[in-house]
Amino acid sequence: MVTGLERGTTLLERLACILPRLLSYAEMGEKGEAVP
Repeated sequence: MVTGLERGTTLLERLACILPRLLSYAEMGEKGEAVP
């Protein structure tokens, strides 16, 4: 059974992986480049 802490940790790990991509996409969008 997954505890709330473990679930929260996995969510944080996912965010840590996703956030840099979102930030890079936002930067590319500001520069006028195509965002995948």
